[in-house]
Amino acid sequence: MSALVSVALFWLTLQNALSCVNYKREPFIKTPHVAALILARGGSKGITLKNLQTVGNETLLGRALTTINQIKFSSIWVSTDHFSIALEADKYGANIHWRSAETATDQASSISAAQEFLVHHSIVDGVALIQCTSPFNKKEYLQRGFDLFGFHECVFSVTR
Repeated sequence: MSALVSVALFWLTLQNALSCVNYKREPFIKTPHVAALILARGGSKGITLKNLQTVGNETLLGRALTTINQIKFSSIWVSTDHFSIALEADKYGANIHWRSAETATDQASSISAAQEFLVHHSIVDGVALIQCTSPFNKKEYLQRGFDLFGFHECVFSVTR
């Protein structure tokens, strides 16, 4: 079972994620707005609409959002280019960010999609980038990463 468990969690501060853009922001004078972000595009070469495939009678996206909803993120977002994924995300109370065609290709990196999200949502100070294709994420893993936010520029978690 442990070989099946993989978690990818990236914490990106706005300044670091936009380092290639000349972006200035005010220092934190309030609690930082930390958004949970799932990148879930519709086009996948391997498995069509893989983010809507089910594990234990729940979609991968639904499983991830159920776990994320247990953490005190400032906001929860799904970045997508597909209407069915947006509908599924809405069922779990997530906000929708419509990805551009440029960041929804097989060649686009996750960082480019996170950068695009941050450009359009300037209230967000930090992002927890959570992969819904890791169906065995646990609340404890996300909480540990969330608790480390602000002490480190980046937190990355994986298991074998």
